[in-house]
Amino acid sequence: MRNKLKTVIVVTSVVLLGLGSYIYFFGRKSDLIIGIPNNNSIVGDVARYVEYQSCDEYSKAVVEKFEIEKSKIHSCTSSKVEGQDYFLVEIEFGEAQDCPAGCFYESNVFKVSEDKKLIEEFVDGINFEE
Repeated sequence: MRNKLKTVIVVTSVVLLGLGSYIYFFGRKSDLIIGIPNNNSIVGDVARYVEYQSCDEYSKAVVEKFEIEKSKIHSCTSSKVEGQDYFLVEIEFGEAQDCPAGCFYESNVFKVSEDKKLIEEFVDGINFEE
C-alpha cells in the first residue's frame, strides 16, 4: 500500500510539472513578448543648434572667415588665453552624427587675435610626428 501511494504521488507530481511546463512554454499567444514594452523604440538624442546671434564676437569672426553654415552651429565658445593676446574659440557645427547614441558634431578649435585680424585653426601643442 505504501509503495502504491509513493508511486501515485511521484506520477502526479511529474504530470503536474509537465502540465505546468507545457502551459508556461506553449500555452501563451505567439505574439506575446514578455519583458519588452509595447512601445519599444530607440531612445536617443536629437540634433540641436544655437542661434548664430547668440555666439560671441570672436566665434562670429570664425564663422564668417571659414564660411560655416550659420544654421548648423551646435555650440560656439571662446576664452581668453591667460598671458597671451588671443582667444581660443571652439565651434561644434555641421550635421548631427549618430543621434540614437547621442549626437556629436564636427568640432574645431581656432585661434583669434584680440583685434580679430588673425584667425586661424589652432594647432599649437599638437605633435603630428611620432
